[in-house]
Amino acid sequence: PLRLDRRLAARTAVTGEADEAPPSPASSRGSSDSGEAAACGQSSPLLPVRTAWTRPGVKSDLRWRSHRWLSRLAPAMIILGVIVLCALRTGSPRGEGEAPHGAAGDVVGLSGSESFCNGNPGFGKQEPRTWNLPPSTQSMCYNNFHGSANGMDVPRGGRNWCWVARKRNGCHARLAYRLSWQELDAIAFQTGAPDPPEKFFPLLEPEMCDAQAKGATRTWTADEWAAAHQWLSENVKVFVLNLRMNKERWMYMSARLKELHIEAERVDGVDMRVRDALGSAKEEGLIPEGFDLERAKGEAWKVGLNGILGRVGCASAHFRAQRAAINGGRPLAVVFEDDVWPEQDFVPRLWELVHEELPCDWEAVSLSSKCPYGRCISQHLSRVQPDGNEPEASCHGGVNYGFQAVLYHVERLEDLQKRWRQVVFDEGRPHCLDIDVALASISHEVNYYAVPFVQAPGFLSEIHYTSSRETLDSESKVGVETAACSTHEGCQAFVGDCCPTPAGPALGCCRAHPNSCGGIESGVDFVVDGSFGYSVNEVSSPDDCCKHCQKEQQCKAWTWVKDAGLNSLNPGQCWLKGGNVVNKVPKVGVVSGFPSTPVVSDGGDDHDDIGAPHVTSKEARLQVLRALTHVGALEVTEVMQGGAMSGRSAELREAMANNETLAKSCTQILADMEYEMAYAGSWAVHADHVPSPGACCGLCNSEPFCLSWTFVEDAKLAPGFPSQCWLKGGNISGIAHKKGIISGLRG
Repeated sequence: PLRLDRRLAARTAVTGEADEAPPSPASSRGSSDSGEAAACGQSSPLLPVRTAWTRPGVKSDLRWRSHRWLSRLAPAMIILGVIVLCALRTGSPRGEGEAPHGAAGDVVGLSGSESFCNGNPGFGKQEPRTWNLPPSTQSMCYNNFHGSANGMDVPRGGRNWCWVARKRNGCHARLAYRLSWQELDAIAFQTGAPDPPEKFFPLLEPEMCDAQAKGATRTWTADEWAAAHQWLSENVKVFVLNLRMNKERWMYMSARLKELHIEAERVDGVDMRVRDALGSAKEEGLIPEGFDLERAKGEAWKVGLNGILGRVGCASAHFRAQRAAINGGRPLAVVFEDDVWPEQDFVPRLWELVHEELPCDWEAVSLSSKCPYGRCISQHLSRVQPDGNEPEASCHGGVNYGFQAVLYHVERLEDLQKRWRQVVFDEGRPHCLDIDVALASISHEVNYYAVPFVQAPGFLSEIHYTSSRETLDSESKVGVETAACSTHEGCQAFVGDCCPTPAGPALGCCRAHPNSCGGIESGVDFVVDGSFGYSVNEVSSPDDCCKHCQKEQQCKAWTWVKDAGLNSLNPGQCWLKGGNVVNKVPKVGVVSGFPSTPVVSDGGDDHDDIGAPHVTSKEARLQVLRALTHVGALEVTEVMQGGAMSGRSAELREAMANNETLAKSCTQILADMEYEMAYAGSWAVHADHVPSPGACCGLCNSEPFCLSWTFVEDAKLAPGFPSQCWLKGGNISGIAHKKGIISGLRG
């Protein structure tokens, strides 16, 4: 049924004297649709529906009764009229000038589309806008601000150089700051950018969405939380783009999404430094077969871009994620890059944005866009427009940056991608290799919306890692072997410092920083039993916090605080902690972990866990093997040292193989110790005849209530294995020393 929103309902009130309906201000909303079309939208006042029926006096009882009858009928007549208009609108073929990609046909809530928009048909074509300035002003700006590239003066090239200076001194110089265009322009003008009398607004109607306060967190009811999560699970598939060389980022991102109860699928990034990466991407259909990378490099050099491998790889990876979304079986998809922090209420924010603010013509939405260019259409949303101040040759670039999180309407994604890829992989326009810039450049052809980055906290924050794209761009061909080392199939985990290969681990690739962080949990603060500890301010990411811990000999665990209230652009704080973890306390806005997690390996190449950590010390391996198996320490030592094998060595090898899952997933494994629960009556169950600690860990990982486990080697059970596995769900209050048991935390 047609969903009438509150604004339409309010306008059907029977009030006032008869008024003549004013003309529809469609042009002021950037729409070429008529008033009839706007009636279907219900979100902008394009069709006044006030009624004029009143009781004029008792001159004629019959006339009064007629007026009274008609006044009661009027609201129903108006609603019926709207339904008819919408039905006619839906059934008619698209006329010239209407929104592309069948937007109007999806407006009315007579199909599944009503679940994914607010009922508004959209805003039609958004032609490029320009800042019209006198030729003398344009010449002055070019002479003062054009600069040089590769030792040569930059030609005018159809650019508005007053606008170039305004962006350069304002938004581009402060990309990390959540500032409105008004604030950025004030800074730009103070630092020398021209301020002609002809005013220009990059974002029209900025009072609607261009302010920090627009992204403030609101209170959500329990019903809203439940409805939002149910809607997400039924309709939205979530993906995370991640390069294999950034394994730790995936661990942090997956931990954060797990905290938010968001299921996500990892999508491999594309590292163009790896041998045959270009051919593989073409074969997969990510890059057009005819794309000439060498020509693109030459054109990029002419405009001052000295490396493009990162850009090509980034674009290819996004197209790979889009393919996954098309095949994902859900009507909507969100694609995250791995350097973001989704806010605590990301799910209800997204749910509300789709239902209350997104027009029905939408195809893609950037959930955080810097230097936004276009028109605000609601509290959180802008309609992206191409920047007419920059030429098509440069992809109208310099605005609408940001693709850390994108929402897609999947049924429209395949057509969108075909048009998009043509623009991205145009060798003659290297700026179009930036996938966000490319989409914004064709926003007059496709329906692209964005949430301005200024809104705080908004949907997400950035974690300040080094940009993977910029790293790959700057390295160009340098580091091909390093990239191959981190991505070839035999190198999905490390033995010591090197990747195993079919020829043996000693002949594989090595990496400079083998230590890998482990036991990552988001929304959890680790409590330790040691007195050692201190904090480090302005730590930008969980990864940096872990590195601080790895450099500190006494550090056994760490906790990163996203916002510690520091008066700094980087408010992150890292706590380094000594001692064993004895409790885990839920806390919003923190990430905790260990400097490394032991993994036992015999040098094989069958590890497939992204980010699987490892041990290098023989003593550490011995300690882990003792904890992982029910075989005696002497026999473990014999196997590790290659000595004479006892009669139980085959059992040991089998136990090691069976515990591969444990080696990669369970943390804080302690021999002859038991984790004690914080209070009596905590949730706990046990299973008899469990053959190994690995099997016990697997049971814990499969049980949602289980937080820790204890394996009892000999529980006096017969027949069969005499061992027993206890699964426990309470917070940990301490550790008790007990012989013959092994304990650990769930993975």
